[in-house]
Amino acid sequence: MNILDNNTFKVRSDVEKLAPAILEIMEVTRDNGVDCWLNYGALLGMVREKRLLPWNNDAELSCWNTYRINEKFISITDKLNELGYYAIYYSSIGSIGVKSKGVVVNINIYWPEGSLAVRP
Repeated sequence: MNILDNNTFKVRSDVEKLAPAILEIMEVTRDNGVDCWLNYGALLGMVREKRLLPWNNDAELSCWNTYRINEKFISITDKLNELGYYAIYYSSIGSIGVKSKGVVVNINIYWPEGSLAVRP
């Protein structure tokens, strides 16, 4: 059996819940002045296979460090909690962890340094 065969991986995420949650979370970020994009495994799946990868256990969203990002992330976290998610803002690393049953999404801040995008 080919180890790269998708059927050899145990399904770890609930794609049926994760996909609409990503859209809802991105709407909340946009409403608070933060434009996010898919990153890492979620982006790979959408580009390579036109779907979220069922063996990926979370989704990563990324955004740029912008003016008043701290206040924006606090507002985003509050709104996500109001919507029933369990959201925590980790200000020391510039990240919001978002969870609910079958859903794990992380929102990460990046800073431009020359031609690079960096995270703490």
